Amino acid sequence: MTHLNNVTILYCRYNPIYEIIGKDISKLKILQKFIELFYTIKCRNRLRNYLWERVRRPKIEAKYNPENLIKLIEGKEHYDDLIEDW
Repeated sequence: MTHLNNVTILYCRYNPIYEIIGKDISKLKILQKFIELFYTIKCRNRLRNYLWERVRRPKIEAKYNPENLIKLIEGKEHYDDLIEDW
């Protein structure tokens, strides 16, 4: 077992990954980047939906709620200033 840059390399017989990579550390780093990218892409849709449903949409709904618009209209005399503030 060898440790290199937070990577543990196990030398195992009949391991198909070890047979492909061998002792070449650069191939192992490429494989790790691929695995990380694969799982990042796999979870991307869930993360995007979570951010929209739980974070962004409630903020947008609160900001552009008609009640807030009425409050802004009551305090302003000129609608040009209202549009800039909103």
